[in-house]
Amino acid sequence: MSGRKPQNKGKRGERELASTLNAMLGGEIVERTGHQQAKVGGFDLTMPNCAIEVKRYAVIKDGHIAAFWKETIKQSKEFGTVGVLAYREDNQAWRVMVPGSYSEGAKLILVPDQKFAWTLTIDGFLIWYRSTLAAEQNGKIRRLTVNG
Repeated sequence: MSGRKPQNKGKRGERELASTLNAMLGGEIVERTGHQQAKVGGFDLTMPNCAIEVKRYAVIKDGHIAAFWKETIKQSKEFGTVGVLAYREDNQAWRVMVPGSYSEGAKLILVPDQKFAWTLTIDGFLIWYRSTLAAEQNGKIRRLTVNG
């Protein structure tokens, strides 16, 4: 029975985050079903130009975050999208880790290496998403490149 409880907590976390982001973004978040994940693997939630790996634990240590980020970046390369990690501990707010970025001429470069990643609040993530990825989708910013 102990395997069920963490799995349920993870699913609840995915639904909670999807609901929160959908309310803030107006329905852009798609929650992948267990069947979809079992079939092809990968992320828990998707949105335009972005896929989110969700982790919900009682306690999260630095070593966990490094492993979670490594998984997120591996999946982002496999699926050809920008990977984002969202995690939450019991009685804490959601934190969202995104690739760092910089401009180089006509390109916006995303750097997925963890030492350059940014950890943001949900509100900070929405600002990052709207200014980086959503604008890219609408053709409002320079070409997006992922280094690494």
